[in-house]
Amino acid sequence: MINSYSDLSPLVSIRRLERLLGFDRQAIQWIANRAGRYYRPFDVRRVGTRKWRHIDNPQGKLKTIQKRILTNILKTVNFPAAILGGIAGASIKENARVHLGQPILVVIDIKDFFPNITHRKAYSAYKTCLGCSAKIAGLLTKLTTFQRRIPQGAPTSTLLANMSVLTLHDELKELADNLGLRVTFWVDDIAFSGPNADKIIGAAVEIISRHGFAVSSKKIRVMGRGSRQEVTGVPINRKISAGRKYIEELRNSILDFKRTGITAHEFASLRSKISHVRWLCPSQGIKLEEFAKEQLSDLVLSIGCKAAKNEYRKCEDWSRHRREP
Repeated sequence: MINSYSDLSPLVSIRRLERLLGFDRQAIQWIANRAGRYYRPFDVRRVGTRKWRHIDNPQGKLKTIQKRILTNILKTVNFPAAILGGIAGASIKENARVHLGQPILVVIDIKDFFPNITHRKAYSAYKTCLGCSAKIAGLLTKLTTFQRRIPQGAPTSTLLANMSVLTLHDELKELADNLGLRVTFWVDDIAFSGPNADKIIGAAVEIISRHGFAVSSKKIRVMGRGSRQEVTGVPINRKISAGRKYIEELRNSILDFKRTGITAHEFASLRSKISHVRWLCPSQGIKLEEFAKEQLSDLVLSIGCKAAKNEYRKCEDWSRHRREP
């Protein structure tokens, strides 16, 4: 029986898996049994932030296989229209547009999303959504999970996460439809909008908890039309834009650079931020770009300055990662 989620017929043949991954069965099994040895975990902290982000960082043949699983298997899954994170052609702009002009916007952030998608959930998703045999599902699970969970920083993780929470999506979508609300899923951010969208919070959190996830009360945002409405970092009160506050901050930064000078790194960062504004709202971006050219046109960039870089550190449990078979 062909499943309804994928363009592939059920994946039950090891020969077919060999063709999709470009490795013979012995190599696939050998790498799957030793998948933990291919990870080089580290933590990264972006310039100007305090929070460290963990990256599991797959390497070598395992990463090659994961890229092929992504291209040849996971990208064949027909995800529902409300799931946008990680989907080809979708963007935070498209995610925001769904909720534009709504009286109430509610955004719920699932806590520790990837770490709480276990190898069991991944295995079940391979069987349910792709019709994999138990053997194939087991191999794919070993190749795309790490320490009994979905790894952060692997090519397969976002789409595998989407696939693993399809039943959660179905329940929340049905709840939203019954209340006449719009809903989108962007990885661990779930947004509801419409009249009385705030009334969905209790039932939505209960469903999310029942599926093995937690929601922090600090990560539930309720935004009325009279306040700043924002989804996936995009303000949407009247139109999709970068927001007045962000534009004002950038203008003040430009004026500060005019007084104090600007380094090569700062210039590159400023240019990137202006490009982002222009992508979100062309009229805002053009005006900001013109302002920057006017204010900084005679400013000589510092030569030979060291650009600030992200900070990296090895994980504290590095030895445990290395010992995993």
